[in-house]
Amino acid sequence: MRQFVLDHHRHHGWVLGFLWLHGLAGEGGALVGIAVVGRPGARVLQDGLTREVTRLCTDGKPNGCSMLYGAARRAAITKGYRRGLTYILTSETGASLRAAGWRFLWRVPGRSWETPSRPSTDKYSTEDKSAYGWGDWPACESTECRRLRTDLGIQKLPSGIIPPDIPTNAPHSHPAVWNV
Repeated sequence: MRQFVLDHHRHHGWVLGFLWLHGLAGEGGALVGIAVVGRPGARVLQDGLTREVTRLCTDGKPNGCSMLYGAARRAAITKGYRRGLTYILTSETGASLRAAGWRFLWRVPGRSWETPSRPSTDKYSTEDKSAYGWGDWPACESTECRRLRTDLGIQKLPSGIIPPDIPTNAPHSHPAVWNV
């Protein structure tokens, strides 16, 4: 699975850690897509109730991204998590996420990790990111929302709760591998 991400992800490599993986199998059982789910990268979101899809890529299989985002969401709900998120580049449309029942949450300004005290070369895109998610997100009037806005430098947060619209009791609601 690691090699699949290295071969197919457009702008990132493998992740340092994760909680679970979802694979998407094509004809003959060949791997055609993968979703990697872990703890949120932002420390302020590491509340034990939130999970993040930290990598997702396919070999171009039609609807593969939507299937993987949907599987990750259903598995997280089944495991008891209250919300999930992922980040995409603002140049990406988010169509696969919306098709899987995820909603736009906020935008994060792109930035470099390089600072005068920590010189480095940017390995990844410094383009703005869009956060998409599902589940119970805090209302913008809450203390948690204000802290998120400050800690993440985000420009827009959701107003209220984003309810899941995919039933968790659907048959085959949390497979690790989908055959398509």
